[in-house]
Order: sequence, then C-alpha cells, then structure tokens
Amino acid sequence: MAEEKSNLEESITRLSKSLDLSLKKKRLQELDAEISDPDLWKESRELAEAKTKEAGLIRELIEDFDAIKNEDDIKALE
Repeated sequence: MAEEKSNLEESITRLSKSLDLSLKKKRLQELDAEISDPDLWKESRELAEAKTKEAGLIRELIEDFDAIKNEDDIKALE
C-alpha cells in the first residue's frame, strides 16, 4: 500500500508540473487583481470580460486538480 501511495503521489506531482499549476496560480492572482480594478471595466469592458473568463477557467482547473488530489481514495492509502 505504501508503494501505491508513493506512485500516486508521484503521478499527482507530474500532473501538477505538466499543467504548470504554479504558473497558473500566479496568473490567477494577477487576473484577480486586474479584474478588481474598476478602471479596467471603464476602459474596456470587452477586455475585462475576457480576463474574467480566463480567470474562471484557471480557477476551475485548479479546483478540479485539488479535488482529485484530495479524493477519499487517496487519503485511504495513508
């Protein structure tokens, strides 16, 4: 069981790297800051909406990855 857990953790780490989650989290922080700026909405509603959509997609990807990482099956291997 310890070997299964180790293999699973390794797979999760590889998936995280291939998705480049650390970069995506940084981008999400940048987008959130930009989206919260009222001037962005005044200057270009279209750009603001595009950034909001991008932030939503990144947020969903991160949340889905976290859900997979925290599944009960994984915890059961501990």
